[in-house]
Amino acid sequence: MEAARQLEILGFFRGVGASLIDGMDEAQLLAVPDGLSNNILWNLGHILYYESVFLHAQSDVPGPAPESYGDLFKAGTSPADWDAAPDAGEVVERYKTQLDRTISDFEAGKFAGFKPMNIRDRITLGTIEEALAFHCYHEGVHLGRIGTLKHLV
Repeated sequence: MEAARQLEILGFFRGVGASLIDGMDEAQLLAVPDGLSNNILWNLGHILYYESVFLHAQSDVPGPAPESYGDLFKAGTSPADWDAAPDAGEVVERYKTQLDRTISDFEAGKFAGFKPMNIRDRITLGTIEEALAFHCYHEGVHLGRIGTLKHLV
C-alpha cells in the first residue's frame, strides 16, 4: 500500500482518537484506574512520541514531538515516573495537529532517506510504508486502551 493512502488511514485513526477524548477534562485524562499503570494522557503522548521515532528519526528529520516526550512517554514509562504531569492541553493539541506536520513532511519528500529499524528484535521496518503501516497498528492498539480507560474514568 502506498504511503499517501496509509497517511489517510492514519488520519482516520487520529480522528477517532480526537473524538474519544473530546470533552474530557484534565482530571479524566490524568486518572490512572486502580490496577493499571497508565492514563489517557500517557497513551496520547506515547502515540506522538513513537510517530516521531518511527517516521522522523528514521529519516534523520527533526520530529514534531519534543525530545522530552521520550522521558515521559516511551515504552516502560508511566505517570508514576513523572515529577510533574505534562501540560494536558499541550499534549491533546499536539495529538490533534501533529499528523498535519507528518503529512507535510511526507509530501515534501523528507522521508526519502528512511533507514530500516528493528522493533524489539522481532521485525524490521524496511521502508517508510512499512513504518506507517506499523504506526497505524500501534495507534489503533493505544486507541483501544484509551477507549477502555475512558470507560473506567
